[in-house]
Amino acid sequence: MELLIHIGPHKTGTTSLQQSLLQRYGAHKPQKIWYPTPEKNGPGHAELAWSFYQNADPTSNQLLAKLLDAGLKNGCEKLIISAEDFSHLEDSSIFRLKRDLKGLVIHLLVTLTPLRKRLTSTWQEMVKHGYDGTIENFLDSLKEFKQFQADLVERWVRILMPEKTSVVYVDNSSAPEKLFKDVSACTGLEIDGTKASMNQSLGNIETKALRFLNHLNLTKYNHRTRKLLIKLFQSKAWRLCIPIKKIIIPKSHESLVSQLDLNSNQSLNSIHINRIPVKKDTNLRAA
Repeated sequence: MELLIHIGPHKTGTTSLQQSLLQRYGAHKPQKIWYPTPEKNGPGHAELAWSFYQNADPTSNQLLAKLLDAGLKNGCEKLIISAEDFSHLEDSSIFRLKRDLKGLVIHLLVTLTPLRKRLTSTWQEMVKHGYDGTIENFLDSLKEFKQFQADLVERWVRILMPEKTSVVYVDNSSAPEKLFKDVSACTGLEIDGTKASMNQSLGNIETKALRFLNHLNLTKYNHRTRKLLIKLFQSKAWRLCIPIKKIIIPKSHESLVSQLDLNSNQSLNSIHINRIPVKKDTNLRAA
């Protein structure tokens, strides 16, 4: 059985890709090409990824064991797992995952977007969920985020040792459907993204307004008020009145981001030309 494991990271079209996989291959019971229907927490397998966090209960890895056992016993040829939270894992957790996948043919899939876009999108997404730090605060803490480390893909390839690694890069000029076409080309799957919905990002004005609310720390009202404001900010009426203003990287942190971007590209190039001492098929596909 082949395992296709998609690790994100966040803000790279993952939600729409997961929705499309769920629509095409989703099922509660195993089938030839199987994307197990998540029991909760959205269209991806977040709960499964969480079970591999360092502080997770080791017995919770039974989630993966059950999926693998069901797939092997019922003729599944390709099992598909997708969760952005895999990209957060420490090395020790990836080693645990590798141990549990022993004997399977592994295809690692990573989706990437331009770093600056990913950083600003992640900050506004965090603010939508209650974060009250400025974008400068967020950028100062990047070392805490495994998904933004330059060697993200390199670490996964080195530890997991997949038979195939595909990195799908979608730049700012690409149409949304390019993501699905390139993932289809890399994986052999038939993915139609026409019915998938995209997460609506907020602009600079809206994100700052929400951050101010978060900073007030009105616990009793914050969650409900945030939801109402986000609904307003994403409405057509609001967008007609207030054109979206792009969030940009502050000049004070431009050199930091540029260096991280350079390091990330160098790390990817080292995989592409097989500098990692693992002879595997690595496919960097640019959309």
